[in-house]
Amino acid sequence: MAYQPICRPKKVLIVGGGVAGCEAARVLAIRGHEPHLFEAGSQLGGNLIPGGVPDFKEDDHALAAWYARELERLSVPVTLNHKVTASEAMSGGYVSEVIAEALSMAESNACMRRIVAAPTAGACGVLPAVLLPLCKYEELNQRQILEALYVASGIGAVTAYRACIAGAAGGCQAEIGTASAMAAGALVALRGGSGQQICHAVAMALKNLLGLICDPVAGLVEVPCVKRNVIGAVNAVSAADMALAGIESRIPVDEVIDTMGEVGRRIPVEFRETALGGLADTPTGKAIEAKMRG
Repeated sequence: MAYQPICRPKKVLIVGGGVAGCEAARVLAIRGHEPHLFEAGSQLGGNLIPGGVPDFKEDDHALAAWYARELERLSVPVTLNHKVTASEAMSGGYVSEVIAEALSMAESNACMRRIVAAPTAGACGVLPAVLLPLCKYEELNQRQILEALYVASGIGAVTAYRACIAGAAGGCQAEIGTASAMAAGALVALRGGSGQQICHAVAMALKNLLGLICDPVAGLVEVPCVKRNVIGAVNAVSAADMALAGIESRIPVDEVIDTMGEVGRRIPVEFRETALGGLADTPTGKAIEAKMRG
């Protein structure tokens, strides 16, 4: 069940979002590049440019010019999208774009850009990450996407009713786990899978993330939240492929959802979005929090 891209895009450069990013993209396009906007200015800082971004005192034009110079100087050798277009990513075509899309959307949330909670803001990157690249590769129409989103919303609603979808109530398993289950079900629906196959995909996606804690560094939905969107998205693709191939979950989906709710209630408060445990309680995590609090 390999996903193959319809065409190979030209070299892609990634720049920070916002007004400055758009202006830098325009400059780079004039110079013969094909830029792709990517949020890199979150509160904890993106990793696009080594050493970070200088303070231009909200001078967007100066920042844009600096972005353009740095991107050309560095030739953007380590960005994910560059590796995708150069066929260097181990996961290849569709999955590589799923990863890039999940990172981009989750960073947009961290930068306070407009997102759709699916089912929460912290897990907003999972569902679009699996659907948007598929739109390009398979030229899906609006009706197909809307029907897939309808299936996903139903899965999210049932999960919220039987268990929970908030990290503060059930840990990250409730947010990323539910988002992954929603995405898996949507993918199976798009492939024409049966209701039973959708349920098996949902169960497998959620089972794979049971017990995942919510431990945001400095209390911000950035570290490790952004990269967990990637895990949720790739997990959804795997669960969907397994279900479509006839692999079934031994535990029924309703029991898996109920179990997630029970596990969430038993997770200590330190691991439920309080930033008191897990990665937030590591020496580095504490140092980041202290630096931010000034």
